[in-house]
Amino acid sequence: MNLQNLSKQTKAYLFIVFAMGIAAIGFCAYAYPLTPLNWYVVLPGLLVSAGAAMISVPIVAHRSGNKHLENTSMSLGMIPTFLLLIAFGPLAGVLSGAVSALVSTMYPNRSYPVQILFSTAAVVLAVLAASPVLMMVGLAQPGQPFPSPITLSGSAQIEQSLATLAAGAVYFLVNTLLVTLVISLVGAGGKRVAAYETWRDNYLWTFPVYIASAAAAALLYVFLPYVYRYWQSSIAMLALAVPVPVLIYYVAQYHRQSNLHYRNYIAELEHGREELQRLYMATVESFVLAIDAKDRYTQEHIRRVKDYSMELATEMRLSDTERKSVEYGALLHDIGKIAIPESILSKPGKLTPGEFETMKTHTIIGANILEPVRFPFPVQGVVRSHHERWDGNGYPDKLQGEQIPIGARILAVTDVFDALTTDRSYRRAWSRADTMMYLQKNMGSHFDPHVVSAFLRILRREEERAAAMVDGRPAPQKASEPFAV
Repeated sequence: MNLQNLSKQTKAYLFIVFAMGIAAIGFCAYAYPLTPLNWYVVLPGLLVSAGAAMISVPIVAHRSGNKHLENTSMSLGMIPTFLLLIAFGPLAGVLSGAVSALVSTMYPNRSYPVQILFSTAAVVLAVLAASPVLMMVGLAQPGQPFPSPITLSGSAQIEQSLATLAAGAVYFLVNTLLVTLVISLVGAGGKRVAAYETWRDNYLWTFPVYIASAAAAALLYVFLPYVYRYWQSSIAMLALAVPVPVLIYYVAQYHRQSNLHYRNYIAELEHGREELQRLYMATVESFVLAIDAKDRYTQEHIRRVKDYSMELATEMRLSDTERKSVEYGALLHDIGKIAIPESILSKPGKLTPGEFETMKTHTIIGANILEPVRFPFPVQGVVRSHHERWDGNGYPDKLQGEQIPIGARILAVTDVFDALTTDRSYRRAWSRADTMMYLQKNMGSHFDPHVVSAFLRILRREEERAAAMVDGRPAPQKASEPFAV
């Protein structure tokens, strides 16, 4: 966060938070001063705060924006901060919070100076905001002995317990909202981001950690008098208790590392899948070039058919797998023509029955060529069946209706449309209107009615946009309709 690159509004906000943080420390020093005896405990406590801020514990969080579990960590700095706040009042708390924030923003990675100052001021203000909640129930009182004797009744202890949790919630809200607002003002890539979504996705899940830290500080405060009076028993209990959190820590670390390795493994698999996709596409492009070199009359036909087919797949709201099947099938549908004699492919007139039978074999040859290629989606069936007819009178397998793969049914329409609307050596191109009429006339016989209806919608929208451009009017924007006959 470079201060020179920030907007005036952001700079003003940062300055206000800085000034309020400094004023908060000054106010606490004036209104809640510490006695000399208190300082003998508070100063070592500040060292403990610095050390705790350098210790991060792994936690698992559900981030609602990404909808997945993610490993992260948080420092233990809030525990000594709340302990000093409860025991000695606001001044000890804000000083501990400031020390904790300074250390955590400088270790292990040093932040920008403006970030260090802002984070420190935000923590100071959060501690000060939490102080009145504790003071109302007799905690956070300056000048009280430490460790304090436990003479409270049961009801007072319940009030203080609830107040501690409430103070943790106030600390959480003030700290995270101050940080969220500056993130929203700075934005991402120069563009502001929504404050609520930022807070929800990045900070809301940390709420239990804040509450748990405040509760842990209160428990330490309650047990310190016993530790002070019965230090020998305390040492023995500590020796027995320490292995438990240590074990939990290392188990959590182990699972954290395992999860990290797993995510790296998944990332490698994804990278491999993308490389395989590129390899497939490179292979397909090579096949397309081979087809283009064989048949000079259809050099651009394949790419036009692919573009039409992908538009049609989008219009019909096919799945990603079906769309890939359509894309690769469109590019490879004529690959079998490599084996067809050039005298037949380039014949200027009508084919004889025998020549037409030879030409029909290109669907089977194409499917056989692709059989060794293990595509992750169905392509071979699209290539083999793109000359099947809806009424079952196509070739090579006489399939009918929905027995024909959806990709092949789409290609049947786009292949014929492009063939009829382009010049061939044996005839002139048809007009778009005549070709559209032909498609409509053959719905339910040659072509799948659903596919033709969707394709005609695409063609009519293109005509409307073209007419609008000629007239100088804005082109109408129509939402895609559910495909229907």
